[in-house]
Amino acid sequence: GTMVQEGWNGRLLRNGQSIPISCCHGVLSVPLDGVTFPLSTGTTTPKFITLPYCKIEALSFALDISGSMNGATMDIWKPVADQLVDEMVKRRVSIDRYYLFTYVNTINPAQTTQDPQDFRNT
Repeated sequence: GTMVQEGWNGRLLRNGQSIPISCCHGVLSVPLDGVTFPLSTGTTTPKFITLPYCKIEALSFALDISGSMNGATMDIWKPVADQLVDEMVKRRVSIDRYYLFTYVNTINPAQTTQDPQDFRNT
């Protein structure tokens, strides 16, 4: 495959739902207001499946800490991020490293760990 240009926008079809996506600093991003949760297959109870064969080199979160964001939205994205980490751990997904970055105009590393609990508690 090829990399897309910074600012690229498109759509991803997932379980019959068209989700807006974009490239932001090399990361495929999905705006939370563009998605209806849960992303389900039509059942009310998702089937629990372990994924020990799934290997991820790095799980990264980039947090906008600019004045316009000022932490007020943390109660929106933090539970979603925590749930993502919890679900991957519960399903035994192998994640080598967890990265947390903050940015305003430049990206600054805030946390690098191999422990999902340390990552959640940051």
